Amino acid sequence: MRRFIYSGCSFTCYPFPTWADVIAYDKIKRGEIDTAHNLAMGGACNHYIFSSLLMAKSKLDINHEDLIGIGWSTIWRHSLIDPDKVQWQTLGSLFHNLS
Repeated sequence: MRRFIYSGCSFTCYPFPTWADVIAYDKIKRGEIDTAHNLAMGGACNHYIFSSLLMAKSKLDINHEDLIGIGWSTIWRHSLIDPDKVQWQTLGSLFHNLS
């Protein structure tokens, strides 16, 4: 089973289709992949993007047949891991900004 696994910031995960959603849809319609997994989060920093794909490597058992897509963010964006919720806080997004 071939998959398209992708991660990024809000340009990759947004309420309307992004570049990655269009690629996933097209490849599924053509029969080139079976499923798609979007790991992106709005406001995510590059550390989150890299970490999400590393975690997916073990959880999804990524192999040489899978397609990986990365939409890197800006170097000035920083995300934090909230120790109380044990999840990422992506403060780079307008929707997640605490101020």
